Amino acid sequence: MLRFAGKKRIATYGLLRSLAVFALVVLLFCLAADSVERRTSDREAAYLEDAVRDKAVYCYSVEGAYPENVEYIEKHYGLVYDKDSYYVGYRLQASNLMPEITIIKI
Repeated sequence: MLRFAGKKRIATYGLLRSLAVFALVVLLFCLAADSVERRTSDREAAYLEDAVRDKAVYCYSVEGAYPENVEYIEKHYGLVYDKDSYYVGYRLQASNLMPEITIIKI
């Protein structure tokens, strides 16, 4: 009976070691996926800010004044974005000055 007690203990340690390695791999995968999601979200916000700025500049070049609000850009210059995911802050100081554009992830 004592001969087999050592083998059970070794098998238990082997199983625990395998479970620990598996848990570590799953944890590392989750951390990597979260990091990729955060970087993608940051890039999307930067692309949206660039798009709003580009459309506003295009409007200025065509009409001679910056648009009054984001809705004007959407209606006349085809800006499309996910309003459930992003808030676009757009503050016009004067029709001939570049507006302040702020993108906030909701």
